[in-house]
This record gives sequence, structure tokens and C-alpha cells, in this order.
Amino acid sequence: MRFSLLGQWRESRLRGYTDAVLCEECLAGNEEAWSVLLERYQNLIYSIPLRFHFSADETAEIFQAVALDLFTGLEKLREREKLQHWLVAVARHRCIRYKERRQIEPLTEEETERALEQLPDDRRQAEAWMMEAEQEQVLREAIGRVSRRCQELIHHLFYTDPPPEYRELAERLGVAKNSIGFIRDRCLKKLRAALEGKGFEKRAVKAAGQDAGGGGAAHA
Repeated sequence: MRFSLLGQWRESRLRGYTDAVLCEECLAGNEEAWSVLLERYQNLIYSIPLRFHFSADETAEIFQAVALDLFTGLEKLREREKLQHWLVAVARHRCIRYKERRQIEPLTEEETERALEQLPDDRRQAEAWMMEAEQEQVLREAIGRVSRRCQELIHHLFYTDPPPEYRELAERLGVAKNSIGFIRDRCLKKLRAALEGKGFEKRAVKAAGQDAGGGGAAHA
């Protein structure tokens, strides 16, 4: 079974339902409920393997595995109001196993329960984590809207630890060293516009610009 990514579902009256009610609908054989449930949590699930720096193909494969775990394991989930905790736990556990074995294998019931026990029982923390994951998804989509050179520069500045110095960055991009600051500012403006178009908080972009000015690349 393959599960669709990136929210291509029609409008549904079920979207206002709680997780517990959706779970009951799913178990009753309501396919629309499955679509709504996956749509609700796709960004959260998808963001976890990306945090582990998996490729797009690997991330999609892990997403499919977690979705299948949900499909096969939902009936055994006793506290359905903790569904998002369960999804985070299973996704993280799958990422760790995939990193070790580089293959997708079925999780045992004992493994999924153990993974869930490792997460704190704090709904506020889970909601905060989910909000952060959703913001990261918006950020990735916005980065995908800027030019390829801007994408590469943003990757080096914000996703490389430590970030390269200007001299090294200029060599990687094939540009003059003294043009990096100008290119960075222009790329951040484009990224800011893309983020604001998606309703992302402006202060996140402002903070990113400040980090870029004070990070390792600034010590050229």
C-alpha cells in the first residue's frame, strides 16, 4: 500500500474531528478518515527523517513505513488522544533503525510501545514540537522557491556546521569573495518574501539574517 504525500485531499467534513474520533472512523473502514488523518500529520512525520539528514527518497520511504505502521497498528493504540506522540515515537524509532540497517523492516508491537515510552507525557511539548515541524516544512518549501544558487548558499550558511568562511564559500559557488555579502542579502530578501507569502513569522527570517552576519562565514 502506498500513501500520498503533500496533501492532495479534497475538502472534508472530517477535518474538524478530534484524533480519537478520526481513529474510530478509520477503524470502521472510512477511507476518507485515513486521508484526513495522514493530511493532518504528514508534515510532522515527514520532518523527522529530514532532521536525521536523510535524502528525499529515503524520507519518502520512511514516511510510507510510518503510514503503514499507523494503518496496521492503530487498533492496538490504546490511548488515541496520544496519537501525535505515537507518530513521533514511531518515526524517530524508524529513523534510528534505518540509519543502522539502511532498510525498512516491520516494527514489532514491543518496539513501538518502547519507543512511545521514551517520549515525555507532555501534550504542550508535543504541540510545540509539531508547530516547530510545521514551520520547518514551510521554510523548506520557501527555500525551494528561490534560485538554485540561493538554495546552495542558504544550505552552506544555515545547514553546515560550522558554516564555511567567505573564501571557501565563494569557491564553492564559483563567485568572487567580495560578492558573497551582496548575494547573501539578496537571497535572504527573496527567502523573506517567499516566507511572508506563506504567512511565516518575519522574526524567524530576521534572526536568520542576523545569524548569517555573525556566523562562521562572516569571519573571512
